[in-house]
Amino acid sequence: MSEADATLQDKQAVIVSNALHLSQDTRSDRVFLFLNSEKACQIFLDSPFSAREEIILVIPKALTLPEEFSEKRPVIKNWSGNQSRFSRIKYAFLQAVLQKEIEMDNKIVCVLGPWGTDHLDTITIHDLALSWSEEFPFDPRSLITNS
Repeated sequence: MSEADATLQDKQAVIVSNALHLSQDTRSDRVFLFLNSEKACQIFLDSPFSAREEIILVIPKALTLPEEFSEKRPVIKNWSGNQSRFSRIKYAFLQAVLQKEIEMDNKIVCVLGPWGTDHLDTITIHDLALSWSEEFPFDPRSLITNS
């Protein structure tokens, strides 16, 4: 493993560990881990966190991963493109509800970084029971329940 990959692995481990503690402390239902490349996914898969059932990987729709990823855990393929962090989060919530990975009133901890990089630098907490109308310019609950 290169020194850069080892540094990426160390940083990923620190932020994921903190997100898991925060998830437990806030009684959140899931942790969404937004990863942007096959390399970042492989680092996660090789980590001790890969066995944690509460983690859902959120990856770009265009990213193709080996089957072992989807066999080990839920994967949300999110809308790809240069979007704000909160745009990526809200569309991941919508997709996860539609895929029946989460419920509309779950609490979710999200871990992500800038689009198109493997850098993780942000942890957010969302109580979906309170935030659907805040996250979207419309209330998507009627779309979800009618699908």
